[in-house]
Amino acid sequence: MFIEKALRGIDLEVRDNKNICDWGTKHKEECEGEETHRTTFRRERDRILYTGGFRRLQDKTQVLAATESGDHRTRLTHTLEVEQIAVSIADALGLNKDLVSAIAIGHDIGHTPFGHAVERYLNKVLENEGGFSHAVQSIRYLKRQKIELSYEIFEGILKHDSDIYAGCYDRRQFDCNEYYPTKPASTLEAQVVFWADKLAYITHDFEDFFKSNIYENAIKYDKKLEKKLKNIFHEIIIEPDERRIEIKKDIRNFKTRDFIRNLIGNLIEQSLENLQELKSRKGKINSTLIQNETEKRILDCKFRIDVKEAYQRGLLITLSEDYLDYYQQLKRILKEYYIDSPEVARTDAKAEKIAKTLFEEFVNNIKLLPLNIQKQIHRGESSKERIIADYIASMTDNYAREVYSDLDYIGSYYKF
Repeated sequence: MFIEKALRGIDLEVRDNKNICDWGTKHKEECEGEETHRTTFRRERDRILYTGGFRRLQDKTQVLAATESGDHRTRLTHTLEVEQIAVSIADALGLNKDLVSAIAIGHDIGHTPFGHAVERYLNKVLENEGGFSHAVQSIRYLKRQKIELSYEIFEGILKHDSDIYAGCYDRRQFDCNEYYPTKPASTLEAQVVFWADKLAYITHDFEDFFKSNIYENAIKYDKKLEKKLKNIFHEIIIEPDERRIEIKKDIRNFKTRDFIRNLIGNLIEQSLENLQELKSRKGKINSTLIQNETEKRILDCKFRIDVKEAYQRGLLITLSEDYLDYYQQLKRILKEYYIDSPEVARTDAKAEKIAKTLFEEFVNNIKLLPLNIQKQIHRGESSKERIIADYIASMTDNYAREVYSDLDYIGSYYKF
């Protein structure tokens, strides 16, 4: 009888709420009667998991195309790493793990193929249509697919990136005003996913960077780069007994596990300190207080740094000041030597060429589009350009290449 009762969703929510701290988001304990083994947030997380958009992440580029090497991250493996990191942090802070998992699984579901190159292109050509943000596109995709999710999940997905707070949101792409896009996230779970995303990509981007020829070229170009990296990693990577690990001769032998473990440990320690200080000062912590206090912290930082960095430093879930400085230094190095490298720039240029060709061909002749996309245009659900952007954003890398090749190559006249 006990086992039978414990497996019911509503009882899972009651049980889980006892393990969630006062500052966490409680389950609403409104699970449907027929639900027998998942909380509401878990069930909603699974709705995202079973969408076509989530499956297509397996063939969407993170930085380097997965065809370059089987070891490079894809948008899907990045998403899974974000979820793993976020759930670990949530567990340590006494937050709602199911909510964190749902936000993490959905945070990049609206992302374009070929990484940020195509996102930048669509943002440029849709400037008069409200631009293009992958965070807004994630909400647009889920809403248009009629995926029913809680407010907290939609808000967390929208605000997983500081670009939204920094002003890239435009309601003409999709109306997200109900989630107050000009405000920081109102749940600590959303703030956890924000940082899990940042920690995941800075860790795996360095690992991918070191495994590529790009790193070899970079250290030949800049003789000081390796020493600069060693100095930063030396400060971050610490043994459990608080001894700093010496970076040996070849920095590429550093263990990702040690790197991410110490970043997560610092984040948890600093976040707990922030939350305990807030609780001692204000008493009970609720979503309104979280949002208002975070906004105040961000504004305090805005006077000395740009808005995106202020957002990172102003969150209640954040790194300590010294680790934030290390993070920013590493981020700048990654951008200069990896993200902006000639090798990545060439792949980005190819991606933009594919996106540009597809967009212009489809705009000029909608009969090239699948019938269901043509119907959306004829029904006037959105502008022709926006619907075409939806279609391109939904493509995998391989599918986009195939459609591009099909339009660009004559071949047999009768083969179609």
